[in-house]
Amino acid sequence: MLALKRLKANLVKWLEISVRRHHLDQALCQLSPHMRGRVVEVGGGRIAHRGGFRPPTPMAAHGNNESPCWLTVDIAPDRSPHLQADAQSLPFASASFDMCVALEMLEYVPIPSKALEEFHRILRPGGVLILSVPFMHRQDAANDLWRWTSAGITRLVVDAGFAVEKMETQAAAFGVAANILKYTVVISSPGMTKHILAILFMPLAALLWSLDRHVTACLPVLGYFTTGTLLIARK
Repeated sequence: MLALKRLKANLVKWLEISVRRHHLDQALCQLSPHMRGRVVEVGGGRIAHRGGFRPPTPMAAHGNNESPCWLTVDIAPDRSPHLQADAQSLPFASASFDMCVALEMLEYVPIPSKALEEFHRILRPGGVLILSVPFMHRQDAANDLWRWTSAGITRLVVDAGFAVEKMETQAAAFGVAANILKYTVVISSPGMTKHILAILFMPLAALLWSLDRHVTACLPVLGYFTTGTLLIARK
């Protein structure tokens, strides 16, 4: 019975977190010790967190708290953000934050350059932007509008006035294949069928994931296939 419970828990975790999100969580956990001061997460909320990463800084008690904290802003109220606002017109004074975190949200913004200009405006001199965007990843919704190569998002961020300090891609060719396989199981299969298919396909996905790490080291060209990019830039 205990083994079955563990299997079910592993299946649920495997189904809920994409290959892309797993890579993103790993990178964010490494960055976590550096997430200090007054932080604003645009496209985030206080509930229904995606993936396994959790803010290392205490959540703000309310929207106008000036002490070190983690403040969330989203255009939609679903995830209970501290403030409901459009990323293209943020309700903050210039130079208000030490860090701006924008994860998996820029693709939903009608004019991404406006949002990046706002991120730049609200950051203090020397402030840091942590941004992740998709590339070879499924369209999640009707308002999922954009995809970027690493070069494309770098150019957009630089044009907004930032200096890029670090950029890393999230998975390569085999990781993209594993991500597609996982979403095929998640989207196309109802109920118990989904869990049966997950049991069948988890080993194949794990093999693809392993190949992604090792084969890409030998064949760097496979790195041009990626689920997305994580970028760190400074004002």
